[in-house]
Amino acid sequence: MNLIMAAILIGNLQVTSYRSVPNQTDDSPNYTSIGEHVNNHGVAVSRDLLKRGGGPLNYGDLVYIEGFGFKFVNDCMGAQNKQAVDIWVGSYKEEKKIGVKHGKVWLIVPTLREEKTNEAR
Repeated sequence: MNLIMAAILIGNLQVTSYRSVPNQTDDSPNYTSIGEHVNNHGVAVSRDLLKRGGGPLNYGDLVYIEGFGFKFVNDCMGAQNKQAVDIWVGSYKEEKKIGVKHGKVWLIVPTLREEKTNEAR
């Protein structure tokens, strides 16, 4: 068996960042909406991108964000945001460096594919 990674383009989305500070989070700023401790591998997505909001993503999904790499969906943004991802950062300097950008975002889907033997070819 071979593991193949398929990439499904979600779209060209707004990319911003957030920190664990009271004015950017709820009353538990160090934890995501699924109860994980915030970390630099996580990303919050707008609610319209989550399956429960009609989108293609679930918590735990792996996404690739152009210019930022691979991240796991572990949080959601406030209801006012649409078609957006918010990357967790640990400092004000990192937050300012990201600013507000737009970039392609892909859902990464692992798929197992059976390897053909010489006899089957």
